Amino acid sequence: MKGLRGSGSRTVLAALAILLFLVPAQSAPAPQAAPQGTPGGRITYVLGGEPPSLDPHVSEAWFAFAVTNLLYDQLVVRHRRTGAFSPGLAESWQRNADATQYTFKLRRGVKFHDGTPFNAQAVKFSFDRILSPQTKSPAAAPLLGDNIKSTDVVDDMTVRFVMKRPYAGFLDALTLSYGGITIVSPAAVQRSGQDFGQRPVGTGPFMFKEWIPRERIVLVRNPDYNWAPEAQAGRNGQAYLEEITVRFVIESTVRTAMLTTGQADVIYRLEETDAHLVRSNQNLNVVRIIRPGTGSMMQVNTQRGPTDDLRVRRALMHVINMDEVNRIVYNGEPENAVGVLAPNTVGYTPEVNIRRRYPLDNARAAALLDEAGWRVGAGGTRTKDGQPLRLVNICFAGLHCRIGEVMQSQVRPLGIQMEVRALGQPANIQATQRGEAHLRSIGWGGTDAAQLLHFLYHSSNIGGGWNFTFYKDAKFDQLLTETTTEMVEAKRLRQIREIQRIVLDQAISIPIFYYTWMMGTSKRIDGAVFDQTNALPLLYNVHMVRR
Repeated sequence: MKGLRGSGSRTVLAALAILLFLVPAQSAPAPQAAPQGTPGGRITYVLGGEPPSLDPHVSEAWFAFAVTNLLYDQLVVRHRRTGAFSPGLAESWQRNADATQYTFKLRRGVKFHDGTPFNAQAVKFSFDRILSPQTKSPAAAPLLGDNIKSTDVVDDMTVRFVMKRPYAGFLDALTLSYGGITIVSPAAVQRSGQDFGQRPVGTGPFMFKEWIPRERIVLVRNPDYNWAPEAQAGRNGQAYLEEITVRFVIESTVRTAMLTTGQADVIYRLEETDAHLVRSNQNLNVVRIIRPGTGSMMQVNTQRGPTDDLRVRRALMHVINMDEVNRIVYNGEPENAVGVLAPNTVGYTPEVNIRRRYPLDNARAAALLDEAGWRVGAGGTRTKDGQPLRLVNICFAGLHCRIGEVMQSQVRPLGIQMEVRALGQPANIQATQRGEAHLRSIGWGGTDAAQLLHFLYHSSNIGGGWNFTFYKDAKFDQLLTETTTEMVEAKRLRQIREIQRIVLDQAISIPIFYYTWMMGTSKRIDGAVFDQTNALPLLYNVHMVRR
Protein backbone atom coordinates (compact mmCIF):
# COMPACT_ATOMS: atom_id res chain seq x y z
CA MET A 1 0.00 0.00 0.00
CA LYS A 2 1.34 3.40 -0.94
CA GLY A 3 1.72 6.07 1.71
CA LEU A 4 -1.64 7.83 1.40
CA ARG A 5 -1.95 11.54 2.11
CA GLY A 6 -4.90 13.82 2.71
CA SER A 7 -7.96 13.57 4.90
CA GLY A 8 -10.00 11.88 2.16
CA SER A 9 -7.57 8.95 2.03
CA ARG A 10 -7.68 8.63 5.81
CA THR A 11 -11.46 8.53 5.80
CA VAL A 12 -11.44 5.70 3.26
CA LEU A 13 -8.89 3.77 5.32
CA ALA A 14 -10.89 4.31 8.49
CA ALA A 15 -13.95 2.86 6.76
CA LEU A 16 -11.88 -0.09 5.54
CA ALA A 17 -10.58 -0.66 9.07
CA ILE A 18 -14.14 -1.00 10.33
CA LEU A 19 -14.95 -3.37 7.49
CA LEU A 20 -12.07 -5.66 8.44
CA PHE A 21 -13.85 -6.72 11.59
CA LEU A 22 -17.25 -7.11 9.99
CA VAL A 23 -16.30 -9.62 7.27
CA PRO A 24 -16.29 -13.23 8.54
CA ALA A 25 -13.24 -15.32 7.79
CA GLN A 26 -15.01 -17.84 5.60
CA SER A 27 -16.65 -15.20 3.36
CA ALA A 28 -13.45 -13.66 1.97
CA PRO A 29 -13.50 -13.16 -1.81
CA ALA A 30 -11.42 -15.36 -4.07
CA PRO A 31 -7.79 -14.14 -4.15
CA GLN A 32 -6.48 -12.36 -7.19
CA ALA A 33 -3.93 -14.22 -9.26
CA ALA A 34 -0.44 -14.13 -7.74
CA PRO A 35 2.64 -13.32 -9.79
CA GLN A 36 3.60 -16.29 -11.93
CA GLY A 37 7.27 -17.10 -11.88
CA THR A 38 9.71 -19.75 -12.99
CA PRO A 39 11.10 -21.81 -10.12
CA GLY A 40 14.77 -21.34 -9.36
CA GLY A 41 17.24 -18.61 -8.55
CA ARG A 42 19.12 -17.30 -5.55
CA ILE A 43 18.92 -13.83 -4.05
CA THR A 44 20.71 -11.79 -1.40
CA TYR A 45 18.47 -10.23 1.22
CA VAL A 46 20.18 -7.53 3.29
CA LEU A 47 18.95 -6.48 6.73
CA GLY A 48 19.97 -3.56 8.91
CA GLY A 49 21.15 -5.82 11.72
CA GLU A 50 21.84 -9.42 12.70
CA PRO A 51 18.99 -11.23 14.47
CA PRO A 52 19.93 -12.19 18.03
CA SER A 53 17.82 -15.34 17.66
CA LEU A 54 15.47 -17.02 15.19
CA ASP A 55 13.31 -18.41 17.96
CA PRO A 56 10.10 -16.41 17.46
CA HIS A 57 8.97 -16.98 21.03
CA VAL A 58 12.00 -15.31 22.62
CA SER A 59 12.90 -12.64 20.09
CA GLU A 60 11.74 -9.02 20.01
CA ALA A 61 14.08 -7.77 17.26
CA TRP A 62 12.46 -6.57 14.06
CA PHE A 63 15.35 -8.00 12.03
CA ALA A 64 14.65 -11.41 13.52
CA PHE A 65 10.99 -11.27 12.49
CA ALA A 66 12.06 -10.28 8.96
CA VAL A 67 13.60 -13.79 8.78
CA THR A 68 11.24 -15.82 10.97
CA ASN A 69 8.35 -14.56 8.81
CA LEU A 70 9.81 -16.81 6.07
CA LEU A 71 10.33 -19.85 8.32
CA TYR A 72 7.07 -20.14 10.22
CA ASP A 73 3.32 -20.03 9.57
CA GLN A 74 0.38 -18.59 11.53
CA LEU A 75 -2.87 -20.30 12.43
CA VAL A 76 -4.80 -17.37 10.97
CA VAL A 77 -3.91 -14.73 8.37
CA ARG A 78 -5.65 -11.69 6.97
CA HIS A 79 -6.82 -11.59 3.38
CA ARG A 80 -4.38 -9.43 1.46
CA ARG A 81 -7.13 -7.29 -0.13
CA THR A 82 -10.05 -7.22 2.30
CA GLY A 83 -8.30 -7.80 5.62
CA ALA A 84 -10.78 -10.54 6.55
CA PHE A 85 -9.54 -13.26 8.89
CA SER A 86 -8.69 -16.23 6.68
CA PRO A 87 -7.35 -19.79 7.05
CA GLY A 88 -3.67 -20.36 7.66
CA LEU A 89 -2.58 -23.49 9.49
CA ALA A 90 -6.13 -23.56 10.81
CA GLU A 91 -8.74 -24.50 8.20
CA SER A 92 -11.69 -23.17 10.19
CA TRP A 93 -12.69 -22.03 13.66
CA GLN A 94 -15.70 -21.46 15.86
CA ARG A 95 -16.31 -19.23 18.87
CA ASN A 96 -18.82 -20.02 21.61
CA ALA A 97 -21.64 -17.64 22.51
CA ASP A 98 -19.84 -15.73 25.28
CA ALA A 99 -16.48 -15.66 23.43
CA THR A 100 -14.66 -17.65 26.09
CA GLN A 101 -13.76 -20.59 23.82
CA TYR A 102 -12.25 -20.73 20.32
CA THR A 103 -12.07 -24.12 18.62
CA PHE A 104 -9.79 -24.56 15.59
CA LYS A 105 -9.79 -27.35 13.00
CA LEU A 106 -6.22 -27.71 11.78
CA ARG A 107 -4.95 -28.27 8.26
CA ARG A 108 -3.99 -31.88 7.57
CA GLY A 109 -0.82 -33.00 5.83
CA VAL A 110 1.41 -30.20 7.17
CA LYS A 111 4.92 -31.13 8.26
CA PHE A 112 7.63 -29.25 10.09
CA HIS A 113 10.98 -28.86 8.37
CA ASP A 114 12.36 -31.73 10.47
CA GLY A 115 9.68 -34.07 9.09
CA THR A 116 7.59 -34.23 12.26
CA PRO A 117 3.83 -33.69 11.88
CA PHE A 118 2.00 -30.46 12.60
CA ASN A 119 -0.94 -31.19 14.91
CA ALA A 120 -2.89 -29.98 17.92
CA GLN A 121 -0.12 -31.09 20.27
CA ALA A 122 2.30 -28.76 18.45
CA VAL A 123 -0.12 -25.84 18.77
CA LYS A 124 -0.57 -26.48 22.49
CA PHE A 125 3.19 -26.81 22.94
CA SER A 126 3.82 -23.48 21.17
CA PHE A 127 1.21 -21.47 23.09
CA ASP A 128 2.16 -23.01 26.44
CA ARG A 129 5.77 -22.08 25.64
CA ILE A 130 4.88 -18.49 24.67
CA LEU A 131 3.00 -17.95 27.93
CA SER A 132 5.43 -19.83 30.17
CA PRO A 133 7.22 -17.67 32.78
CA GLN A 134 10.40 -19.52 31.83
CA THR A 135 10.18 -18.29 28.22
CA LYS A 136 9.31 -14.69 29.12
CA SER A 137 8.27 -14.05 25.53
CA PRO A 138 8.87 -10.29 25.12
CA ALA A 139 6.68 -9.75 22.04
CA ALA A 140 4.14 -12.58 21.84
CA ALA A 141 3.10 -12.73 25.50
CA PRO A 142 2.10 -9.03 25.77
CA LEU A 143 0.06 -9.30 22.56
CA LEU A 144 -1.88 -12.26 23.97
CA GLY A 145 -2.11 -10.64 27.39
CA ASP A 146 -3.39 -12.44 30.45
CA ASN A 147 -6.35 -13.79 28.51
CA ILE A 148 -5.72 -17.48 27.79
CA LYS A 149 -6.71 -19.86 30.57
CA SER A 150 -5.63 -23.01 28.74
CA THR A 151 -4.84 -24.48 25.33
CA ASP A 152 -6.52 -27.90 25.09
CA VAL A 153 -6.05 -30.74 22.63
CA VAL A 154 -9.53 -31.93 21.58
CA ASP A 155 -8.18 -34.48 19.11
CA ASP A 156 -5.12 -34.76 16.91
CA MET A 157 -6.29 -32.03 14.51
CA THR A 158 -8.52 -29.95 16.80
CA VAL A 159 -7.35 -27.46 19.42
CA ARG A 160 -9.42 -25.33 21.78
CA PHE A 161 -8.38 -22.10 23.49
CA VAL A 162 -10.23 -21.44 26.75
CA MET A 163 -10.24 -17.79 27.78
CA LYS A 164 -10.32 -16.28 31.24
CA ARG A 165 -12.61 -13.61 29.83
CA PRO A 166 -13.87 -12.58 26.38
CA TYR A 167 -10.92 -11.34 24.34
CA ALA A 168 -12.00 -9.34 21.31
CA GLY A 169 -8.52 -9.17 19.79
CA PHE A 170 -7.69 -12.88 19.88
CA LEU A 171 -7.98 -13.66 16.16
CA ASP A 172 -6.03 -10.53 15.34
CA ALA A 173 -3.24 -11.57 17.70
CA LEU A 174 -2.96 -14.92 15.91
CA THR A 175 -2.10 -13.13 12.65
CA LEU A 176 0.92 -11.30 14.12
CA SER A 177 4.08 -13.00 12.92
CA TYR A 178 6.12 -9.94 13.95
CA GLY A 179 5.01 -10.69 17.51
CA GLY A 180 6.25 -14.26 17.30
CA ILE A 181 2.81 -15.88 17.67
CA THR A 182 3.83 -18.79 15.47
CA ILE A 183 4.00 -22.57 15.68
CA VAL A 184 7.38 -24.21 16.27
CA SER A 185 8.44 -27.86 16.09
CA PRO A 186 8.20 -29.38 19.59
CA ALA A 187 10.71 -32.07 18.65
CA ALA A 188 13.25 -29.50 17.45
CA VAL A 189 12.87 -27.38 20.59
CA GLN A 190 13.32 -30.40 22.81
CA ARG A 191 16.29 -31.55 20.75
CA SER A 192 18.07 -28.18 20.57
CA GLY A 193 17.07 -26.67 23.90
CA GLN A 194 18.54 -23.19 24.36
CA ASP A 195 20.12 -23.42 20.90
CA PHE A 196 16.78 -23.63 19.06
CA GLY A 197 17.12 -19.98 18.06
CA GLN A 198 20.28 -20.88 16.12
CA ARG A 199 18.65 -23.97 14.55
CA PRO A 200 15.03 -22.94 13.95
CA VAL A 201 12.39 -25.36 12.64
CA GLY A 202 8.96 -24.25 11.45
CA THR A 203 6.49 -25.12 8.70
CA GLY A 204 7.09 -22.12 6.43
CA PRO A 205 8.01 -21.84 2.72
CA PHE A 206 11.73 -21.62 3.50
CA MET A 207 13.92 -23.79 5.73
CA PHE A 208 17.01 -22.93 7.74
CA LYS A 209 20.31 -24.15 6.25
CA GLU A 210 23.15 -22.40 8.06
CA TRP A 211 24.13 -19.39 10.16
CA ILE A 212 27.63 -17.99 10.11
CA PRO A 213 27.63 -15.32 12.85
CA ARG A 214 28.33 -11.74 11.74
CA GLU A 215 28.28 -12.90 8.11
CA ARG A 216 25.13 -14.61 6.80
CA ILE A 217 22.09 -16.81 7.31
CA VAL A 218 21.13 -19.12 4.45
CA LEU A 219 17.58 -20.32 3.83
CA VAL A 220 16.50 -22.86 1.23
CA ARG A 221 13.16 -23.66 -0.36
CA ASN A 222 10.90 -26.08 1.51
CA PRO A 223 10.28 -28.83 -1.10
CA ASP A 224 7.16 -30.11 0.71
CA TYR A 225 5.39 -26.77 1.06
CA ASN A 226 1.84 -27.03 -0.29
CA TRP A 227 -0.16 -25.29 2.46
CA ALA A 228 0.40 -21.64 1.63
CA PRO A 229 -2.41 -19.40 2.95
CA GLU A 230 -3.93 -18.57 -0.43
CA ALA A 231 -5.90 -15.58 0.89
CA GLN A 232 -2.57 -13.98 1.76
CA ALA A 233 -0.25 -15.47 -0.88
CA GLY A 234 -2.64 -15.75 -3.83
CA ARG A 235 -1.45 -19.24 -4.75
CA ASN A 236 -0.21 -22.50 -3.27
CA GLY A 237 2.82 -24.72 -3.68
CA GLN A 238 6.54 -24.24 -3.23
CA ALA A 239 8.24 -20.86 -3.15
CA TYR A 240 9.86 -19.94 -6.45
CA LEU A 241 13.31 -19.12 -5.10
CA GLU A 242 15.75 -21.92 -4.46
CA GLU A 243 17.84 -20.08 -1.87
CA ILE A 244 17.99 -16.82 0.09
CA THR A 245 21.22 -15.52 1.61
CA VAL A 246 20.53 -13.08 4.41
CA ARG A 247 23.30 -10.60 5.16
CA PHE A 248 23.58 -8.03 7.95
CA VAL A 249 24.73 -4.48 7.24
CA ILE A 250 24.20 -1.84 9.90
CA GLU A 251 25.11 1.20 7.80
CA SER A 252 22.15 2.25 5.65
CA THR A 253 24.38 3.86 3.02
CA VAL A 254 26.27 0.59 2.61
CA ARG A 255 23.02 -1.37 2.21
CA THR A 256 21.89 1.06 -0.47
CA ALA A 257 25.26 0.83 -2.22
CA MET A 258 24.99 -2.96 -2.26
CA LEU A 259 21.61 -2.65 -3.98
CA THR A 260 22.79 -0.15 -6.57
CA THR A 261 25.88 -2.23 -7.42
CA GLY A 262 23.99 -5.51 -7.72
CA GLN A 263 25.42 -7.11 -4.56
CA ALA A 264 21.91 -7.20 -3.03
CA ASP A 265 18.50 -7.98 -4.48
CA VAL A 266 16.38 -6.83 -1.53
CA ILE A 267 17.31 -4.45 1.27
CA TYR A 268 15.16 -4.03 4.38
CA ARG A 269 14.80 -1.57 5.71
CA LEU A 270 15.53 1.09 3.14
CA GLU A 271 16.07 4.23 5.18
CA GLU A 272 14.19 7.43 4.42
CA THR A 273 17.48 9.25 3.85
CA ASP A 274 18.38 6.87 0.98
CA ALA A 275 15.01 6.39 -0.70
CA HIS A 276 15.63 9.12 -3.30
CA LEU A 277 18.81 7.34 -4.47
CA VAL A 278 16.88 4.14 -5.14
CA ARG A 279 14.01 5.95 -6.86
CA SER A 280 16.43 7.69 -9.22
CA ASN A 281 17.93 4.39 -10.40
CA GLN A 282 16.03 2.84 -13.33
CA ASN A 283 17.17 -0.66 -12.30
CA LEU A 284 15.66 -0.47 -8.82
CA ASN A 285 12.27 -0.23 -7.11
CA VAL A 286 11.01 1.16 -3.82
CA VAL A 287 8.25 -0.84 -2.10
CA ARG A 288 6.59 0.89 0.86
CA ILE A 289 3.84 0.44 3.41
CA ILE A 290 2.44 2.39 6.34
CA ARG A 291 2.83 0.03 9.28
CA PRO A 292 -0.48 -0.66 11.04
CA GLY A 293 -0.57 0.11 14.74
CA THR A 294 0.39 3.30 16.50
CA GLY A 295 2.44 5.98 14.87
CA SER A 296 5.69 7.16 16.34
CA MET A 297 4.73 9.15 19.44
CA MET A 298 6.62 11.11 22.05
CA GLN A 299 5.26 9.79 25.34
CA VAL A 300 5.08 12.46 28.06
CA ASN A 301 5.70 11.49 31.69
CA THR A 302 2.67 12.71 33.67
CA GLN A 303 4.13 11.90 37.10
CA ARG A 304 7.46 13.73 36.97
CA GLY A 305 7.57 17.48 37.20
CA PRO A 306 7.29 19.73 35.29
CA THR A 307 5.28 17.55 32.85
CA ASP A 308 3.03 16.42 35.69
CA ASP A 309 1.24 19.74 35.00
CA LEU A 310 -1.33 19.43 32.20
CA ARG A 311 -0.65 23.03 31.16
CA VAL A 312 3.01 22.24 30.51
CA ARG A 313 2.07 19.17 28.47
CA ARG A 314 -0.43 21.16 26.44
CA ALA A 315 2.16 23.85 25.82
CA LEU A 316 4.41 21.18 24.28
CA MET A 317 1.56 20.07 22.03
CA HIS A 318 1.24 23.63 20.70
CA VAL A 319 4.95 24.03 19.98
CA ILE A 320 6.18 20.65 18.65
CA ASN A 321 6.19 20.78 14.84
CA MET A 322 6.19 17.22 13.50
CA ASP A 323 6.39 18.41 9.90
CA GLU A 324 9.74 20.01 10.65
CA VAL A 325 10.90 16.92 12.52
CA ASN A 326 10.05 14.69 9.56
CA ARG A 327 11.62 16.97 6.97
CA ILE A 328 14.90 17.34 8.86
CA VAL A 329 15.28 13.80 10.19
CA TYR A 330 13.54 11.71 7.52
CA ASN A 331 13.60 13.79 4.34
CA GLY A 332 9.82 14.13 4.56
CA GLU A 333 9.28 10.45 3.69
CA PRO A 334 6.80 9.53 6.48
CA GLU A 335 3.32 10.96 6.70
CA ASN A 336 2.86 13.31 9.65
CA ALA A 337 0.88 11.67 12.44
CA VAL A 338 -2.15 13.52 13.74
CA GLY A 339 -3.22 11.04 16.42
CA VAL A 340 -2.32 7.85 18.23
CA LEU A 341 -3.27 5.29 15.56
CA ALA A 342 -2.10 4.85 11.99
CA PRO A 343 -4.89 5.25 9.41
CA ASN A 344 -4.87 1.54 8.43
CA THR A 345 -5.59 0.39 11.98
CA VAL A 346 -8.96 -0.72 13.33
CA GLY A 347 -10.48 2.12 15.36
CA TYR A 348 -8.56 4.95 13.70
CA THR A 349 -10.61 8.12 13.40
CA PRO A 350 -9.61 11.32 11.57
CA GLU A 351 -11.63 13.29 14.13
CA VAL A 352 -8.85 12.92 16.70
CA ASN A 353 -6.35 15.38 15.27
CA ILE A 354 -3.60 17.16 17.14
CA ARG A 355 -3.65 20.19 14.88
CA ARG A 356 -7.38 20.74 15.35
CA ARG A 357 -7.00 20.44 19.12
CA TYR A 358 -3.57 22.10 19.43
CA PRO A 359 -2.69 24.33 16.46
CA LEU A 360 0.94 25.40 16.25
CA ASP A 361 0.94 28.53 18.39
CA ASN A 362 4.00 29.66 20.36
CA ALA A 363 2.05 32.52 21.92
CA ARG A 364 -0.58 30.12 23.28
CA ALA A 365 2.18 27.79 24.55
CA ALA A 366 3.88 30.70 26.33
CA ALA A 367 0.60 31.75 27.94
CA LEU A 368 0.05 28.21 29.27
CA LEU A 369 3.55 28.16 30.76
CA ASP A 370 2.98 31.56 32.35
CA GLU A 371 -0.29 30.28 33.79
CA ALA A 372 1.55 27.28 35.25
CA GLY A 373 3.96 29.63 37.03
CA TRP A 374 6.95 29.19 34.73
CA ARG A 375 8.28 32.70 34.09
CA VAL A 376 11.01 33.78 31.69
CA GLY A 377 14.11 34.70 33.65
CA ALA A 378 17.64 35.85 32.97
CA GLY A 379 19.09 34.30 29.84
CA GLY A 380 15.61 33.47 28.51
CA THR A 381 15.13 30.24 30.51
CA ARG A 382 11.86 29.82 32.37
CA THR A 383 12.09 29.18 36.08
CA LYS A 384 9.73 28.40 38.93
CA ASP A 385 10.68 28.42 42.61
CA GLY A 386 14.28 28.92 41.53
CA GLN A 387 14.35 25.82 39.32
CA PRO A 388 14.77 25.92 35.52
CA LEU A 389 12.13 24.39 33.23
CA ARG A 390 14.20 21.40 32.16
CA LEU A 391 13.11 18.23 30.34
CA VAL A 392 14.97 14.96 29.72
CA ASN A 393 14.45 13.12 26.45
CA ILE A 394 15.84 9.57 26.58
CA CYS A 395 16.59 8.07 23.17
CA PHE A 396 18.77 5.69 21.17
CA ALA A 397 21.80 7.14 19.38
CA GLY A 398 21.16 8.04 15.72
CA LEU A 399 17.87 9.11 14.16
CA HIS A 400 15.98 8.35 17.38
CA CYS A 401 17.97 11.03 19.21
CA ARG A 402 17.92 13.30 16.16
CA ILE A 403 14.16 13.62 16.68
CA GLY A 404 14.87 14.89 20.18
CA GLU A 405 17.47 17.34 18.91
CA VAL A 406 14.99 18.93 16.51
CA MET A 407 12.41 19.19 19.29
CA GLN A 408 15.10 20.64 21.53
CA SER A 409 15.52 23.49 19.05
CA GLN A 410 11.74 23.97 18.82
CA VAL A 411 11.15 24.40 22.56
CA ARG A 412 14.24 26.52 23.25
CA PRO A 413 12.60 29.82 22.14
CA LEU A 414 9.88 29.17 24.76
CA GLY A 415 12.53 29.13 27.50
CA ILE A 416 12.51 25.33 27.88
CA GLN A 417 15.76 23.43 28.32
CA MET A 418 15.81 19.89 26.92
CA GLU A 419 18.52 17.33 27.52
CA VAL A 420 18.76 14.69 24.79
CA ARG A 421 20.21 11.66 26.58
CA ALA A 422 21.37 8.74 24.40
CA LEU A 423 21.27 5.35 26.11
CA GLY A 424 21.66 1.85 24.70
CA GLN A 425 19.83 -1.29 25.76
CA PRO A 426 18.93 -2.33 28.40
CA ALA A 427 19.73 0.95 30.18
CA ASN A 428 17.40 2.91 27.88
CA ILE A 429 14.25 0.96 28.74
CA GLN A 430 15.18 0.57 32.39
CA ALA A 431 15.75 4.30 32.88
CA THR A 432 12.45 5.07 31.13
CA GLN A 433 10.55 2.53 33.23
CA ARG A 434 12.02 4.13 36.37
CA GLY A 435 10.51 7.42 35.24
CA GLU A 436 13.77 9.26 34.52
CA ALA A 437 12.52 10.60 31.17
CA HIS A 438 10.05 13.39 30.63
CA LEU A 439 9.88 12.45 26.94
CA ARG A 440 10.48 9.09 25.26
CA SER A 441 9.35 8.14 21.76
CA ILE A 442 7.67 4.80 21.12
CA GLY A 443 5.52 3.09 18.52
CA TRP A 444 3.97 -0.36 18.25
CA GLY A 445 2.65 -2.39 15.35
CA GLY A 446 -0.67 -4.21 15.10
CA THR A 447 -3.96 -4.08 13.24
CA ASP A 448 -6.20 -4.15 16.32
CA ALA A 449 -5.99 -1.11 18.57
CA ALA A 450 -7.48 -2.39 21.82
CA GLN A 451 -4.58 -4.54 23.01
CA LEU A 452 -2.03 -1.98 21.79
CA LEU A 453 -3.69 0.83 23.69
CA HIS A 454 -4.03 -1.34 26.78
CA PHE A 455 -0.34 -2.11 27.18
CA LEU A 456 0.74 1.41 26.19
CA TYR A 457 -1.63 3.26 28.53
CA HIS A 458 -3.11 1.00 31.24
CA SER A 459 -1.66 1.81 34.66
CA SER A 460 -0.85 -1.89 35.27
CA ASN A 461 1.91 -1.44 32.68
CA ILE A 462 3.65 1.38 34.56
CA GLY A 463 7.14 0.57 35.82
CA GLY A 464 7.70 -2.87 34.36
CA GLY A 465 5.81 -2.46 31.09
CA TRP A 466 5.37 -0.06 28.21
CA ASN A 467 3.30 2.72 29.78
CA PHE A 468 5.95 5.42 29.52
CA THR A 469 3.36 8.15 30.16
CA PHE A 470 2.81 6.99 33.77
CA TYR A 471 -0.76 8.20 33.33
CA LYS A 472 -3.08 6.66 35.91
CA ASP A 473 -6.82 7.16 36.04
CA ALA A 474 -9.32 4.57 37.28
CA LYS A 475 -12.02 5.39 34.72
CA PHE A 476 -9.48 5.39 31.89
CA ASP A 477 -8.14 2.00 33.05
CA GLN A 478 -11.68 0.63 33.09
CA LEU A 479 -12.30 1.86 29.55
CA LEU A 480 -9.03 0.30 28.34
CA THR A 481 -9.96 -3.05 29.91
CA GLU A 482 -13.53 -3.01 28.61
CA THR A 483 -12.27 -2.38 25.08
CA THR A 484 -10.26 -5.62 25.08
CA THR A 485 -13.33 -7.66 26.13
CA GLU A 486 -16.15 -5.90 24.26
CA MET A 487 -17.49 -8.21 21.55
CA VAL A 488 -20.07 -5.78 20.07
CA GLU A 489 -17.93 -4.22 17.39
CA ALA A 490 -19.75 -0.89 17.04
CA LYS A 491 -19.46 -0.26 20.78
CA ARG A 492 -15.84 -1.36 20.78
CA LEU A 493 -14.95 1.08 18.01
CA ARG A 494 -16.59 3.90 19.95
CA GLN A 495 -14.49 2.97 22.98
CA ILE A 496 -11.28 2.98 20.93
CA ARG A 497 -12.12 6.43 19.57
CA GLU A 498 -12.82 7.69 23.10
CA ILE A 499 -9.41 6.42 24.28
CA GLN A 500 -7.73 8.35 21.47
CA ARG A 501 -9.65 11.49 22.43
CA ILE A 502 -8.59 11.21 26.09
CA VAL A 503 -4.94 10.67 25.15
CA LEU A 504 -5.00 13.87 23.10
CA ASP A 505 -7.03 15.86 25.62
CA GLN A 506 -4.69 14.91 28.47
CA ALA A 507 -1.66 15.62 26.24
CA ILE A 508 0.13 12.40 27.19
CA SER A 509 1.32 11.50 23.68
CA ILE A 510 2.67 13.82 21.00
CA PRO A 511 2.12 12.25 17.53
CA ILE A 512 5.16 12.47 15.25
CA PHE A 513 4.79 10.32 12.12
CA TYR A 514 3.27 7.13 10.79
CA TYR A 515 5.90 4.45 10.36
CA THR A 516 6.60 3.98 6.67
CA TRP A 517 8.58 0.80 6.07
CA MET A 518 10.40 0.53 2.76
CA MET A 519 12.21 -2.14 0.79
CA GLY A 520 14.61 -1.45 -2.00
CA THR A 521 14.50 -4.16 -4.68
CA SER A 522 16.35 -4.96 -7.86
CA LYS A 523 14.33 -5.15 -11.06
CA ARG A 524 15.97 -8.49 -11.80
CA ILE A 525 13.39 -9.90 -9.40
CA ASP A 526 9.62 -9.50 -9.11
CA GLY A 527 7.02 -10.38 -6.48
CA ALA A 528 8.51 -8.76 -3.37
CA VAL A 529 5.64 -7.28 -1.34
CA PHE A 530 4.86 -6.38 2.24
CA ASP A 531 2.61 -8.44 4.45
CA GLN A 532 -0.22 -5.95 4.98
CA THR A 533 -0.73 -7.07 8.58
CA ASN A 534 2.83 -7.29 9.83
CA ALA A 535 4.62 -4.85 7.49
CA LEU A 536 7.31 -7.49 6.95
CA PRO A 537 8.68 -8.57 3.55
CA LEU A 538 6.93 -11.54 1.95
CA LEU A 539 9.37 -13.31 -0.36
CA TYR A 540 7.24 -16.38 -1.09
CA ASN A 541 6.24 -15.08 -4.55
CA VAL A 542 9.62 -13.57 -5.45
CA HIS A 543 11.00 -14.89 -8.72
CA MET A 544 13.73 -14.00 -11.15
CA VAL A 545 12.74 -11.83 -14.10
CA ARG A 546 13.61 -13.61 -17.34
CA ARG A 547 14.81 -11.20 -20.00
